[in-house]
Amino acid sequence: FNRAHRQVREGFSFALYDLLGKIAKQSALDCFGKKPLRHAIDCMPVIHVNSPLVMGEIAKAWKDDGFKTFKVKLRGNAEQDIASIKEVLSVGNDVKVFIVDANYGYKSVDELRKCGRALSALGVPYFQNPIKVPLHKYDRLSKDIHMPFTCDNTAYWPNIKRVIRHKAASLTNLHPNCMGGMDFLFKTVEHLAINGMQSVMGSSGWLGIQD
Repeated sequence: FNRAHRQVREGFSFALYDLLGKIAKQSALDCFGKKPLRHAIDCMPVIHVNSPLVMGEIAKAWKDDGFKTFKVKLRGNAEQDIASIKEVLSVGNDVKVFIVDANYGYKSVDELRKCGRALSALGVPYFQNPIKVPLHKYDRLSKDIHMPFTCDNTAYWPNIKRVIRHKAASLTNLHPNCMGGMDFLFKTVEHLAINGMQSVMGSSGWLGIQD
């Protein structure tokens, strides 16, 4: 449950499985006895907080490069966050905001309710880290704002069991710097699958693929 310890274990896990793979001349998946389900995945760029107009311009630049689905960071101010999402969506009818992420920026449930309901009406499917409240309150809060949640920093093994038990999220965002290692990553994903939950993976900014 100590994030710093998980990150250290994560680093050793990746390094040691990489070393094992080099010695065995196999991929890490082969070392685990697993096969890839896909050989290519869709990428979802992150649009970070800026003025609504600039966030729209960033979305336009990504769209010009062929990307149409985004994760958008929020600031915790309903009026400005709603305006930002509208600017991003205005780039084209085929543009979609899949996840909004407030990084616990909302401090008021009323302000969050205003934002969540407006974004739900705009067709945004998932809200990540909206406000810092105990995990057991997320299910009711999600119903209140008419939008399901996704979890990231609470998704590590075995904490994911608590997330599922409290119905605190409907989608999991796996960050490779805090899962605790490749073995824990597979345990988490397999436990999610048993419980009918899907996953996406975020870089946490560490893989050099954010904007």
